[in-house]
Order: sequence, then structure tokens, then C-alpha cells
Amino acid sequence: MQSNLARRAPKQRPEIPLSIYLQTKLDNPSREVRGYAITRGICQLVGLDHCKIPDGLLDQRLIEVIAANESRPDVSTVCDSTILKQAALGLGDRISESRFVAERIAVWKRKDFAQYERFLRAVLLGEQRRIGPSVTIGRRKTGTFPPVDPGLPYMVGILTEELAELRLIFGKLQTVTRNAASDPELAEQFATAASSGRSPHIADKVDKWTAFFLSNKARRNALRGLVENNLKRAPRRIVIAYVAHYWGLKPSSLRQLLKGR
Repeated sequence: MQSNLARRAPKQRPEIPLSIYLQTKLDNPSREVRGYAITRGICQLVGLDHCKIPDGLLDQRLIEVIAANESRPDVSTVCDSTILKQAALGLGDRISESRFVAERIAVWKRKDFAQYERFLRAVLLGEQRRIGPSVTIGRRKTGTFPPVDPGLPYMVGILTEELAELRLIFGKLQTVTRNAASDPELAEQFATAASSGRSPHIADKVDKWTAFFLSNKARRNALRGLVENNLKRAPRRIVIAYVAHYWGLKPSSLRQLLKGR
């Protein structure tokens, strides 16, 4: 099995990000097809001979190769580095549609949480580039703010109400078992509460919310405060920080955009 995925010098390694190189395939409505394309793109970038392996087997072969080479971290290191780089260059959270990538994420959560945090930061950067690159670039080049979407104040208001509702839900729960919970466990509790039906807009993007909360220490503290009913920041401030991240703005800049609205 391993010989089928031997490292080699690729004849032509794509120099452009996978988010562009695979653009047509990433538009496919099938998550499975998109995942296969991402896995093949990663193989090509790291120089793994994958051409003769069917789509349905490639992810599993990669997982097996990494597991069989635990004593040679260079194999997993080059794959992990490529995953983070491509996530940041524009794939964002779409990169997790690859079953191989999803497996690496699970490994990081269990064995290398610092790497998982780096991945979350890469995903946030990639999402900014994918969803709002013109906003970020325009802000840096001109120093001006983008036009305010007429629906933005309404969206912030709705999300604030829903986050406050989640705060009330957690306040009614027993806190005895939650105080010792790990950050990923808190994120899972947040996701479970969000799916209760009382916060539909947060539930619709709950993966982005959990990625946001886990991306740095201050946000993890905010998540812990929310879940443990000891929140020191107003829900609106958290919402503004969340929206600002995906707009490529500082929270203070977004507050200025919303001033008086």
C-alpha cells in the first residue's frame, strides 16, 4: 500500500492555491466529490504518487501511510503544513471536506491542540480571503470603510439576541460538571445548545462560531464564560468581534460602522 503513495518529485506542482486551482471541482454540489478533489490536490502539492489510486481509496491510503510512518514525522509534517497553508490561502473550512484532512484534524484535537489552534487561525484567514477579500484589501490600501450593508445592523441585532438567549440557556444548567470541561468540550456544548432551535442563525453557522471561539485565548475565555454563566463581555461585543473577523476588519472599525444604527 505504501509504495503506491511513495514520495516523488512531481512533474508539475501547481503554484496557485488549491482554492483557485480546483475552482471548478469545488463548485460541484457533491461534498464527497469536493473532498476527493482536495485530497488529490494535497497529494500533488506534497509530491505523493496518487494517480493510480481511485478516489474512494485515496483518503484511506493517506491515513494508513501517516499511521505507518509515525516514527518518521517528516511525512505527516509536510502534509500538515500543506493543509494549514491551503486553508489560509482561500480554502478556509472547505478543506475539512477531505476525509484525510478531517482525520488529521481529529488527530490534532487528541494529540496536538496547539496545531489544532494553528489550523483554526488558518481557516479564519482563509474564510476572510474567500468571503470578503475586497473588504480586507480595500481597507488596507485606502484606509476607508466599505459601504455598510443595509442588513448588517439587523444581522448583528439578531445574532446578539440569539447569543443572549444561549447565555440564558446555559444559566439554567447545572455548572458542576462544566467547570472542568476542556475547550473543545465547551465548544461542543455550545454547538449542542445552539442547535436547540432557539438560535437558528447561530446554529446555521455553528462551525464558524466554534472555530472563532477556539482561535485564541481571549475568545476561549469568552466561550468558557458563556457556557459557565460567568460571561464578562456583553453578547453584542462578542457578535461584533465575530462579524469583524469574517469581514477582515477590527472590531473597533465595525463598531464605528454601526454607530448610530
